[in-house]
Amino acid sequence: MTDQSPLRRKIGEGRRADAPPPLSPERIWGRAVVHGLNDSIGLAAVAEDAATDRLFPAAAAALVVPGALAVLLDGPDGWGLAVLDPGFLAAVIEQQTMARVGTRPVDSRPVTALDAAMAADPLDRILAAQEVLAADLTGLEMRRGYRFATRIEDPREIGLRLAETAHRRVRIGLALGGGARHGHLDIVLPEPPPRSAPGLPPSNWPDRLQTRVMGAEVGLTARLASISLSAGEITDLRVGQVLTLPRSALGRVQVTTGIGEVVAEGRLGQSDGRKAVRIVGQATGEVSMDGEGG
Repeated sequence: MTDQSPLRRKIGEGRRADAPPPLSPERIWGRAVVHGLNDSIGLAAVAEDAATDRLFPAAAAALVVPGALAVLLDGPDGWGLAVLDPGFLAAVIEQQTMARVGTRPVDSRPVTALDAAMAADPLDRILAAQEVLAADLTGLEMRRGYRFATRIEDPREIGLRLAETAHRRVRIGLALGGGARHGHLDIVLPEPPPRSAPGLPPSNWPDRLQTRVMGAEVGLTARLASISLSAGEITDLRVGQVLTLPRSALGRVQVTTGIGEVVAEGRLGQSDGRKAVRIVGQATGEVSMDGEGG
């Protein structure tokens, strides 16, 4: 191996110095807030700082200062919490009502349900962006699947809603609207499981896989009946024409998958003013594909 010249060594050192630091939970959350605010309401934001620490529910109420919005987050691992400080909340509302961020001091006023409604979509976009940014990272466990649930009016309610276990709190400081306002966002989620050894799946990987598979959405079709018509009869169909179904069809509804496999049998009825199907038995066969339900 030949020694590099001093010039080449300096160039190499410069490139290494310019390399971005590795992604961390703090950097992921900072990027998620910036992307989420821009994509949802066009609010320009710069993450100035971010820090994480460990927090128990009893101490979470102290995060809610006068004029801050506290939001309960619903997710697969128990309740979470988001706290938008007055500066952050004001910028979110101003951007949506005036298309710009004001510079006047934030007035001290009670937070309303309308404030919470206007913050719901930006907050959900931030949470979704965090999931995307963290999806491909190996060895870094971060909670996923959390979204806006409801506003918390009394901070004392936080200790009753969050599970009595350790939580991970991240606080992201932001310059908003080109620096017109400064504020911060607190996200409190149940503490993630410990990191797995490099190259190895998490110890609870089978359970997580089963939960993910069983939690996937599958479309079902309730098929009331099948009728056969000739090509001429189909051509002659007109608006207002009645196609008669057998009376037995009401008690012989077939619940099928997208590929026509019968998974259950039911009876047509009503629930809370809406048409409904009551499951009365397990599948007994396949649906014939000679026509669609009426």
